[in-house]
Amino acid sequence: MLFFYDSIFLMQAIILAGGRGERMGEITKVIPKSLLPLPGGSILEYQLHLLQKLPISSIYVVTRHLSEEIKKGFKNYEIGFIHQEKPLTVLSAILSSQRYVKERFLVLHGDNYISHDISYLTKSDEDNVLLGNGLDTGCYILDPKIFHLIKGIIYKNQEAGLQDLFKIIFKKIRFVEIKGWRKNINTPQDLLDVNFEILRDWSGNFHLNSESGYYSKSCLSWRHKNSKIIDSNIGPFVTISENVQIISSRVSYSVILPNSRIIEKEVENSIVIGDNLFQV
Repeated sequence: MLFFYDSIFLMQAIILAGGRGERMGEITKVIPKSLLPLPGGSILEYQLHLLQKLPISSIYVVTRHLSEEIKKGFKNYEIGFIHQEKPLTVLSAILSSQRYVKERFLVLHGDNYISHDISYLTKSDEDNVLLGNGLDTGCYILDPKIFHLIKGIIYKNQEAGLQDLFKIIFKKIRFVEIKGWRKNINTPQDLLDVNFEILRDWSGNFHLNSESGYYSKSCLSWRHKNSKIIDSNIGPFVTISENVQIISSRVSYSVILPNSRIIEKEVENSIVIGDNLFQV
């Protein structure tokens, strides 16, 4: 997969995917949050495809927690991986990319879903561009000169956050109103909410046109073609990943991770990993 374009506004991109995802509870102890599934692919796959339409020269994914799992899943993509250094903050994650980022760059938080194409964000060569109407954002464009400022902020306060940076450069920020909607996927409920919205409005929200499975309009669900479903009722609002077995069960409002089994169960408002069911 290539992400190269001819453009006077060419830039790099980094995806921040190093967090432990602690608000996901037991779920992210076995799978990094960026690999959690949405209809047709993982959260990280959604983000990489979102970047395809942008003038991006190179993409780096900043990882730490379960980093080898992420690398293994994306070995066929033309992206680089950066190990996040301590402290484990967003500012530190951005600073970890300093060695690799030499031009203006777009930052995408690895737990964000954005419902529409964001090419309108890159129509000029401006820096300090934030997607949204406030400082709470998961997508923004910065200049490499910002690294020096981030170093100073972290030196003074190891726990400093992204908003500490934005408050300093506030007068230089241009806010771009989002087209559609954006959501941080921080909790199991957030994952189910995004899954619900994508399946509810399939044509209106950004989704992956994956050949690995298909969307059912009648069930409002997405199913991987390698899943096995026997004598079961599926839907509404269910995403079924690869190598899943569902036998004699009823499943609704749920996300089923790869290699999971559901046998003779009633599953609702849940995330299923293997034989374990996490009801929300």
